[in-house]
Amino acid sequence: MEWFILACIAPFLYNITVLTDQYLSRRYFHDHSTAVLVLGSVFYPIPLCIYAYIAAGHLDLPPRDIMLAVMTGVISLISFFPYIRAIERSDSSIVVSLFQIIPIMVLILAWIFLDEPLSAQNILVIIAITCASAFMTYNADDKKFDWHVLLNMAICCILLAITVLVERALLLKHSWEAISVYSYLGHFILGFTILLTHRKSQRKIKEVLKESRGKVLYFSFSQEAIYMLAVAVTFISFASAPKLAISAGVISSLQPVYGFAMSAVLASFLPAMFSRLPRGTDLLVKMIGLAVIISGSFYLALATA
Repeated sequence: MEWFILACIAPFLYNITVLTDQYLSRRYFHDHSTAVLVLGSVFYPIPLCIYAYIAAGHLDLPPRDIMLAVMTGVISLISFFPYIRAIERSDSSIVVSLFQIIPIMVLILAWIFLDEPLSAQNILVIIAITCASAFMTYNADDKKFDWHVLLNMAICCILLAITVLVERALLLKHSWEAISVYSYLGHFILGFTILLTHRKSQRKIKEVLKESRGKVLYFSFSQEAIYMLAVAVTFISFASAPKLAISAGVISSLQPVYGFAMSAVLASFLPAMFSRLPRGTDLLVKMIGLAVIISGSFYLALATA
């Protein structure tokens, strides 16, 4: 049962990183999504060096594969821009739920470009999860969907789905650590380039560092460390589970549940930063949507194993 315990820990760690993004973007970097992202690029050499040490002797990849791995890092960082815009406007619990669109996008892109089969049952589940995701942004009082959040998260998930497909192809030939080295290199190249050239972000970062007395650097470093730990826990769970799909299903299903619970707890202490649980019709709609997303995600993980 070690794999199950790890599968329960991983989404908790992932949610900490999302909650940190929400706190930083609302407390220090409101309307400065570029600044909050490029600040993290300062710490990318740390995981890059760690993975390079682990993968020593296995980094001699063909130039084409190196370029593809670097591009996954670049695309992944680009995907975080619409994600930060979404999290500035909506709560982290909603955004985490919308991340379940990623496996849907992976299936659709694999069907379009790789000619992978897509069964009628999978199509119905995809439609159900898509509708449920839309209703997660529904406001019962205004009777409106938050299309801004939905559009930004759709763009984010499409970009991340592209990286998943490319990394999946690369992992058939190379180790996960080697791919991670070049992916982080892509992160660092783009992030550091923006940091050096984007004057507005430079001014904002200097202003925030002075205002927070360096606390922002501590948050960013801790967030990166927790994310690396979450990835390691995820892969150990995958390796020790009786079926990778079962572990993946547990992780993807628990992440939105933890998201709602953790956001609600933090709202008691930081009501200006985090949202309390909705009530009445809003709560009912979101609980139904959450149930559909969780059950649908678990089904797709098993069906596509």
